[in-house]
Amino acid sequence: AVLRDLILKRYITHRCFWHRSSSLSEVHQRIAFHYHRVLDTPMPNPVIHDNPTTFERWSHAEQRWQFVHASQDCAFHKMLAGEWKTVEHLLTSLEYIETKCRCCGPYELLTDYSAALDATHLIPPITPDGQATLSYIQRMRLTDFKNFVKTYQVVFQSHSELVIQQASNMPDASSVASEAARIVGDVEVDVAWFKYMNKTQLGDPCVQTIKCNGPIEAVAYSPDGRRIATGSSDGFVGKVTIWDARNATEVSSYTLPGNLTSICFSGDGKLLLNISNEGTVLITDMISLKERARDIIADTWISSGAITIDGKKMILVSRNGVINMWDLPVEQSGGGQIFNRYVKMFEIQDEDDEGRPSPMTCVAISPNVKRVFIGMSGGLCKVFELSMTEGLSVLHILSGHTSVVCGCSFSADGARVATASLDHTLKVWDVQRGGKPLNSFTDPTEVRSCHFSPDGTFVAVALDSGLAEVLDIASGKTMMSFGRHSGRVNSVMFAPNGKFLISGGMDGLCKVW
Repeated sequence: AVLRDLILKRYITHRCFWHRSSSLSEVHQRIAFHYHRVLDTPMPNPVIHDNPTTFERWSHAEQRWQFVHASQDCAFHKMLAGEWKTVEHLLTSLEYIETKCRCCGPYELLTDYSAALDATHLIPPITPDGQATLSYIQRMRLTDFKNFVKTYQVVFQSHSELVIQQASNMPDASSVASEAARIVGDVEVDVAWFKYMNKTQLGDPCVQTIKCNGPIEAVAYSPDGRRIATGSSDGFVGKVTIWDARNATEVSSYTLPGNLTSICFSGDGKLLLNISNEGTVLITDMISLKERARDIIADTWISSGAITIDGKKMILVSRNGVINMWDLPVEQSGGGQIFNRYVKMFEIQDEDDEGRPSPMTCVAISPNVKRVFIGMSGGLCKVFELSMTEGLSVLHILSGHTSVVCGCSFSADGARVATASLDHTLKVWDVQRGGKPLNSFTDPTEVRSCHFSPDGTFVAVALDSGLAEVLDIASGKTMMSFGRHSGRVNSVMFAPNGKFLISGGMDGLCKVW
């Protein structure tokens, strides 16, 4: 009865690993045993007959309550009891994965995987009392199941009944597919599933999926790779969400009026620049996650913006051909709050040969803050030399695109620029040697965005077909193709270490490849 009260009231809330008090470890062991026994019984169905008695309602509610908490806390107590072998068995059971996703959601399950992998990374293979923790092979198996849940967490959040089906779709050699084959091959287990006759055996390169409130217009990695920022719009309000890159949990979010046009981090990762098409510019402090500045500083359609690597200057471009450069001095209020002010340094009206404004669509600042690259809606691109005292002066005018230039990206050394255009091409330019074209890539669909890999070897592109591709600049070949989104891909970006790629699309999903 005492143990039952402990479980129901959940008095055991603090975490403790194997080297703590043995008596407390025994308590966790008994609780884990009780929870495992609860999970071995089917989850009680709702009382469906008319006029159930008070006892039936109470009994049913209590049973379901115990079942939910058993699925939520069973792995947790097994870890605290040091039962690592059963922890691995539990977290690699598709039945348990389906149960936990149904009762608590996949995010709780991902927390269990992270806790088990983190704990056994610090604990030696054999504990002082002679018990084994997890071998290398068991850790790899846990990692496979964690990546499986992380990849399909959006699906499992609403449809936990598809766990075994999705596991069956994995490559046959994977531990996840092997577990699914064991279940569907058991004549005593009644599982409905579709057999994938021509499935790929290469594995799903998508390691994480993040769901936003609407079509994603822009994505960005923080310079340290710990945060992912997504900018989505529902047609009236733009929403920026900051995610933990490790487990895809939401860290912070805020809104701007209108549609998001661009988001970008400063080079030191301390600031995030957010711009909407209605002229609202917001700067977010990434340490405190508070606003450093928010104001409507333009009455025209701002198409894009960029912030310098030190976070002290920003450049905005608009569709009426106006280029603004702003200083962002740091000040402190009387209450001690730190904020930025917008101080306009200069404004330039760019015009074509006939004296008409040149609509601008994208902008990028070189890492050494000496050049500014701007793409135009007519297909022209311009390279400016940046001076903090004299402003911008044109260095090169680049022609080659025949339609809107949607995106541009500097290489890490600032010597090359990649441009994405609606004319179905991606071009790479040498802006250090006269702006000559180095290579060009053509796709059957429109190219929406591009981004250089950290080492400058590859360029990632976002395509209207719903694919994100990685192109080799030297050979001109497509090295990798990821997808697909159910709508066009609007934005792509490499992780700072070059090992991952994020893509955001019209389907409201941000995928990590």
